[in-house]
Amino acid sequence: MSISSQVVLAPATHLYFDHPYEPDPEERGLFWACRYIDTHKVFRFVPENLLANADVKLTGEKITKLDLELLRESDDFTILKKPENIIGVQGQIWTELVRTQEQLYQMIFPRLIALAERAWHKSPWEALDPKKGKAIQEKDWSSFAHTLGHKELNRLESLHIPYHIPAPGARVTGDGLLDLKSCYPGLPMSYSLDGGESWQAYSEQFDVTAYDEVLVRCSSHQGVHHSRVTKLAIKTYTDSDEQSN
Repeated sequence: MSISSQVVLAPATHLYFDHPYEPDPEERGLFWACRYIDTHKVFRFVPENLLANADVKLTGEKITKLDLELLRESDDFTILKKPENIIGVQGQIWTELVRTQEQLYQMIFPRLIALAERAWHKSPWEALDPKKGKAIQEKDWSSFAHTLGHKELNRLESLHIPYHIPAPGARVTGDGLLDLKSCYPGLPMSYSLDGGESWQAYSEQFDVTAYDEVLVRCSSHQGVHHSRVTKLAIKTYTDSDEQSN
């Protein structure tokens, strides 16, 4: 940007909150700009270096070094000369796939909190080469995710504001143990061994080899809202035969 006009950035690939949180057909959202926009993607948005945000194509293929070189050589690419002309960033949402107020809030939160973090605070890794700043960025994200899971999401729920709860990462280890991880540490996780008739709180790995399948989910702190349910099929596992979801 070398002209004198002041702008507010709202790139569709990172700040269009009508796109799904995950690349899953059960997730609500459009995917014309990119396949998904999760909270992590919003958090790592770098306003003053748009090429640093280029990660994958719409097909899911990773953007290569050659792709970036071609972008830099294109007529549409210009070097940012006046970063002071960027006066803000803005999240966008259109509601053709939103039917209720609850759905609207879920599409906005917690992505809006990550957007506020980027708008109000410039992290040291934003000024670094993406590869060199990766470790610092991930440490920053870990701290932010813990704050979300242990504090901010509970605050939203206390204010009766719905928010999107991602399904837990789930796998059965080579030893046949169920292993669950939450995107936001601190959110309660649970499992069902009877097709969803009853749910048990998850706290640590345990043996599930005696079962055909297990259902898993994350919940809000007060147990009012839940993520979508993920089904994990169980079979005989070895150290070299490990299923993840």
